[in-house]
Amino acid sequence: MAKRFAMPFAVVLGVMCMMMVIFHPMMHLEIKGLPVAIVSLDEGVETPQASVNAGETMAEQLTSSNDDSATMVWTRLDDEAELDEAIENNEYYAAVVIPEDFSAQQIQAQLNPDDESATPTLRVIIDNGKSPVAASLLAQALPSVLEQTGANVETETVHEGDTASSSSSGLAIGTMMAQNMAIAPLFVMSFVGAMFVSRAMRISYADNRLERTKRIGAQLALVVVVSLAASLAVDCISAAVSGNWMSSAAIPFMWMASLCVMLAALALFDIATPLGAACGALTLALGLSSGMFPYEMLPEFWQDWIYPWVPQHFIGDGVRDIVYNGHGAWNSGSAPLLVVGAVGLALLLVVVALPSRKPRRSVFER
Repeated sequence: MAKRFAMPFAVVLGVMCMMMVIFHPMMHLEIKGLPVAIVSLDEGVETPQASVNAGETMAEQLTSSNDDSATMVWTRLDDEAELDEAIENNEYYAAVVIPEDFSAQQIQAQLNPDDESATPTLRVIIDNGKSPVAASLLAQALPSVLEQTGANVETETVHEGDTASSSSSGLAIGTMMAQNMAIAPLFVMSFVGAMFVSRAMRISYADNRLERTKRIGAQLALVVVVSLAASLAVDCISAAVSGNWMSSAAIPFMWMASLCVMLAALALFDIATPLGAACGALTLALGLSSGMFPYEMLPEFWQDWIYPWVPQHFIGDGVRDIVYNGHGAWNSGSAPLLVVGAVGLALLLVVVALPSRKPRRSVFER
């Protein structure tokens, strides 16, 4: 009787702790350490007084101002070819390109302050594919910083993905949020689906290893179907939020991601239902922010101990690769998720290998 009265309070306490873990990193996000590249193509000019290279001076000032607490960490690149390769590999959230005639234009602007056409222009490249959240922040911050030099700023966004076809900023934001919101539903449906599969085809340690192998085989067959249903459901969620269906590569990737998460979850539930439930709730709470926000913005504890292993991180990387970078089902998130699935299969082998236990006899049998 006491347990029945205590259960509601235990549930409230558990949900409270879970919400605290979910929202703690979100409330302590820090916009700092975002990697930004700079390339100076400035050829400089010769004046009667001395050689002038304003682009070189600007690049040195920005890179020398790097600080652990600064919003941006600047990296100097040699040329546009190196920059193009880095942008293609999503190494930087943004980049600044100083043109060849920057010094010449700056001198002309000083000589002709009323001539707006003489004002030098800097090119800013924003990479949506690395993180649309960080890209949105830098698209506002970078031009403001660079305009203080007196130069004009032209902003170019690369890896726009589905937001490129959106006719309004509201639709673009909806598309961005839809991809982030796909992460949590896929994880939750995968873990809950694994729990119901485990319950529907319960493993009994009273059975011999052959019977357990057959039962796990049936579980695996059902998991394949349920994970496909989860991926299709997430696509529907994305369409409902953003108004656009995800690309054809998204379904096989999310199917694979859901399957891998379900394998790990299924093994935990087969070992012990409370173990599976506890691991699922803890991983959901800890990993939600890691899938939605850039590594640099997370609290230090999440960066060091949570981000490297939670499945939501790899699901988020894969979904963004597909939506924004145009990659296929095999992308940066695929291999780590396969490791998660392999761990699940290994744990299922442990379930099979555990020694059989005799079933408990009832009082009437003793």
